[in-house]
Amino acid sequence: MTVPTFPSSSPTSPHLKVVLWALFLSSCASAFFPLSLPYLGLSISQLSHGYAWTLLTYPFASFPYDGPGFLLHLWLNLLILWMFGSPLIDRVQPTRFFVLFFGSTLFAGLSVSLSLFLFHNSQIFASLSPPLLALIVSWAILHAEREVSVGHTFAIRPLWIFLLFGGITLLSDLLETRWIQLIADLSGALFGYFFCLISERTRSTLPFLFPFERAILRSLERQKGRKAQSKVVDIHTGKPMLSDEQFMDAMLARISAHGEHSLSLEERKRMQDISLRKSHKPS
Repeated sequence: MTVPTFPSSSPTSPHLKVVLWALFLSSCASAFFPLSLPYLGLSISQLSHGYAWTLLTYPFASFPYDGPGFLLHLWLNLLILWMFGSPLIDRVQPTRFFVLFFGSTLFAGLSVSLSLFLFHNSQIFASLSPPLLALIVSWAILHAEREVSVGHTFAIRPLWIFLLFGGITLLSDLLETRWIQLIADLSGALFGYFFCLISERTRSTLPFLFPFERAILRSLERQKGRKAQSKVVDIHTGKPMLSDEQFMDAMLARISAHGEHSLSLEERKRMQDISLRKSHKPS
């Protein structure tokens, strides 16, 4: 199945619509009714009172309304979420999309909480940029080999789009000395990178990262191979618990659902052995 790099004319996923509407409504509520901000925003004071959910709700919070700039900023955030979230949710399926969105939110929230504690900072943190950066990083890695056409004149690689969005965001944090925001944004981008590497088994296109990524993927492959073998082999007889036909059916179903990259090296080798035996079997 061909997945578009950017949203096409097809309807937006209902799962993404839920996230977009939740962000819009909750951001407006906390902007126009500031009393709700402490129950959504992240701070050491609120965590100490048991408001653990703020580790996941701070992207849904906004600071008090300060003019039309708030609505423009909110609209741009939702537009970016739709632009990069739509192709991602088609590529990785809704469950993993939510893992990416809320996993990056939680990871950045924990980083922010530790930073606020170490810096003795009592501010309330509310920002959508950590999960947005996680989405942009994941989108850029998963679509690395494709090009995005700009009009009819030239095309640019997804990596350059990430460097544009991510670079502007991180540079702005640095120049304005927003250290807590910088830590949060870096955490979100880092989570997006490891999501692609560990969950999707997809490497980046940056050569200096290849040795590290190769070591991680080999370690995951060995671990997955041991796990798969323990499921397929009977520990008492040492014989496969599945017949060749059952094994091939199970593997083909997995490839259809998750792609060929979901198979371990042992599973691929057994499929090849079965195919060779069948090809040499006299009719």
